[in-house]
Amino acid sequence: MYELAKQLIDLAPWQELYEKEFFAVQDPESGLTGYVSIMGNLGEHRALAVYQGEEGLNGFLRLKMLKNAPEHVDVLTVPQLQLSFENKMDLDGEDLQVIQGLELKIRGSEAWPKFRSYKPCLVPWFLEPAEIDFLRVMLEQSIALLRDRGKIAEIRKAAHQDKILTRRAKKSGHDWVWSDCIESVPPPRPLNIVYMVSHDLVEEVSRLERRDQEILLDIEMLLRPVKDKTDDRPFFPFLLMVVDKKSEFILHSDLLKAATGWERFLAEIPNTVLLALSRAGFIPSQVYVRKPFLKEALLPLAKELNFRCRKIKKMPMVDEFIMESMSHRGR
Repeated sequence: MYELAKQLIDLAPWQELYEKEFFAVQDPESGLTGYVSIMGNLGEHRALAVYQGEEGLNGFLRLKMLKNAPEHVDVLTVPQLQLSFENKMDLDGEDLQVIQGLELKIRGSEAWPKFRSYKPCLVPWFLEPAEIDFLRVMLEQSIALLRDRGKIAEIRKAAHQDKILTRRAKKSGHDWVWSDCIESVPPPRPLNIVYMVSHDLVEEVSRLERRDQEILLDIEMLLRPVKDKTDDRPFFPFLLMVVDKKSEFILHSDLLKAATGWERFLAEIPNTVLLALSRAGFIPSQVYVRKPFLKEALLPLAKELNFRCRKIKKMPMVDEFIMESMSHRGR
């Protein structure tokens, strides 16, 4: 793997390709397709990312469609494998032990290989055996393509026509024979969220006092990892906040975990908000949110409980509380 990393950094494909000019490689053993994107053309975060299967492709295409720079939650909810090139200080002890054990001679900044697995809402982590096998195939075939300037031109041309160069293998005797074709890129599949709304919770909240009161409601991913157990993979918790808009008084806050995946977490938001309103003790006249996924999730509740839901851009008080929370957790 580290020899492949050396070959990749020597090729410096980020000088030729932009992140949006991606291609595909199908693993012949598993049948899973990896969608390969090269990062670093703008001089930041030199890496090769492999978005795995339909879920990874859909997440990558949604990232491409964002009008503004992606937030952490946009990136950290898309499954992918990455080989990035970092400064030595950005590697963990386990990475350095492997490099030292292999007696690799690495010098310079942004030249130290770092292999990581990204799974929705979990901390980027060391590769599992099956991920190592898959990423090895992706790297081998990516390097074969990137050595050929004609193939790079094909990748770029296809990407600008909303198509994708796809590499597949067929068995010939004991060997795999690779070939390439140009295919259409399927449109991103919208998240098919079936929101869960507890009728018991709705009935309970509907009996609360109605107030002519506006609240801010926000759910933010905290980039301070936590663990349930010592041997568990760390995860990023989410902070739920309910704040009175006028007084900026915090009415309710809670830490949430996307334990069963990102889409399931989104589906549970209506019930999460119902519990928050129950603890706040009233039904507001208006709820302000800044995340599109929150506004969408609140639509069935707004209709059921007869409150207005509006999107705003900034919540300075919420951001200040998050910064304080992160500071305390880091001590």
